[in-house]
Amino acid sequence: MSKTLKKTLKRVKKSKEEIKSDFLQQEKIAHLKEVVTGMFPIVQSAGTIYDGQTVVNALAGFIEPHIEEAVRKIKLSDLPIISYLEKEEDTPIKQAIIKIIDMFKDEPAQELSETLEKFGRALGQYSANEFMKQNMSVMNIKDIVA
Repeated sequence: MSKTLKKTLKRVKKSKEEIKSDFLQQEKIAHLKEVVTGMFPIVQSAGTIYDGQTVVNALAGFIEPHIEEAVRKIKLSDLPIISYLEKEEDTPIKQAIIKIIDMFKDEPAQELSETLEKFGRALGQYSANEFMKQNMSVMNIKDIVA
């Protein structure tokens, strides 16, 4: 057997999460193919390729603002985060998450998520190298918020 064939046939060990993720990705791709295959004759009936592109772009353009509006209405308290945390061991990290949820429960979830991601990046940049293992008390809010 050739080396190339052996490499191709080599069994890849994957975790249950990786297998589940791969399966969900395959399902998503299959669904997308189904959707596009179903709409293709309709889009094709619009006339030119430009007209077909106009059909799909226009519909996407009509849908997007409604989705954005619906997402803006979702508050942090609408999400089942606490029920996920109940399964976790009680740690200072879990307690901090719960306190933040309680403090900002009425905030729009997407906006808060974006703010948390930016805050996390700021913490990562600040803590690079020598600061990584130090307590948060070495930081000042002025170091983060310009």
